[in-house]
Amino acid sequence: MIRVDAGLDTSKDAWSIAAGNYSSRFAGATAGAAHIAATRLKGRLAHVAAAQLNLRPEDLCFAGGRVFATSNPENSLSFARVAAASHWSPGSLPAPEPTALWETVFWSPSVLEAPNTADEINSSAVYGFVFDFCGVEVDRDTGVIRIDKYVSLHDAGRILNPALLDGQVRGGFAMAIGAALYERFVYVDDGGFLTGSFADYAVPTASMIPELEILHMESPSPVTPLGAKGVAEGNAMSTPVCIANAVADALGVAEISVPLTPERMLELLRRDRAPRGTKFRGADIDALALCQ
Repeated sequence: MIRVDAGLDTSKDAWSIAAGNYSSRFAGATAGAAHIAATRLKGRLAHVAAAQLNLRPEDLCFAGGRVFATSNPENSLSFARVAAASHWSPGSLPAPEPTALWETVFWSPSVLEAPNTADEINSSAVYGFVFDFCGVEVDRDTGVIRIDKYVSLHDAGRILNPALLDGQVRGGFAMAIGAALYERFVYVDDGGFLTGSFADYAVPTASMIPELEILHMESPSPVTPLGAKGVAEGNAMSTPVCIANAVADALGVAEISVPLTPERMLELLRRDRAPRGTKFRGADIDALALCQ
């Protein structure tokens, strides 16, 4: 029964490094601040309810939309009635409870310091990690790359919502497949842009995204209130590297550039003397520390 208003209107609200949910900072920063504020409000609501139920605040339980005695659930009040007391019946509040129930929380971890003399600042309090494994197959005749197996393990600290985390991983992975295999800006010699619309710019569809196996590892951050880190950009950064390294391993080349289009693959394959019709297989393990 808590609604968080995290909106920021830059036409009237002052901006700071803590203003807004960006750079994978929601779980680590915004959610942590909301958790602290909600915990403080819960303590104040327990103080109000305890006076009406003739109990100690520590003897109360909050569940099912009600506040009740742990030892006697029948001795209870509705959560809405307790929360509304400050608005409709401020005289009933126990002293020294102020009439308005609200909390403002400013949270900043000790590891974040003010800008130095060169105006440099570290805006990331925590760092998530991702470990990717990719097995690929390259068809010599067509230059087409097929991903046979892709596994991605994420350590985003304490997982607050597993479904949301997996959704972020799959979204970043889909973006990365486009960057690794399809999406490319093409210009002609006079500077003309040839891929300025989706008719010419190859964004992969859902059927072109390979199956992804997601694994989790939780090492809670000692810095953030909830132990959470971040995950959103993970595969957008790790997957193109992993796929490129797997293809480079399959072809036995030292340098390779994305996107790995069939045209580029055929050019690389023409440099190889292997018999036509053979297929190259490769696997690569790439561990990256991601700035979250």
